[in-house]
Amino acid sequence: MAKEDTQTNIHAKQDRPDIELSDETLKKYEKLRCLDLMGDVRMCVSAFHQFHQYYIYGKFSDCTEYKSRVKKCLKWKTFQSEGAKEELIKNLEQEQKTMHTENPVWKLRDSPPKDW
Repeated sequence: MAKEDTQTNIHAKQDRPDIELSDETLKKYEKLRCLDLMGDVRMCVSAFHQFHQYYIYGKFSDCTEYKSRVKKCLKWKTFQSEGAKEELIKNLEQEQKTMHTENPVWKLRDSPPKDW
């Protein structure tokens, strides 16, 4: 189990920029239920989702990130682990920032065109 936690921490540091956790962000996730995260795992491993991912991207989905979230949530809720809580919240915040930006149809703009 220690090896798995070490691998998760390595990936978390490499793949994600540091996110500062404000009191507002911590409060937003205070009532997070681990059961909801288990639902995400169940959805990810479902045949429908896997075949949809294969059809769209040509490969099956890797659900290890979702499983890792469930483990962190259970560790946080069961053992009151602040480290697991912070990692979980940073992971969820990063997902919110990158949601639906992987394969954009249009170029995202910061402002409207000059002639608009």
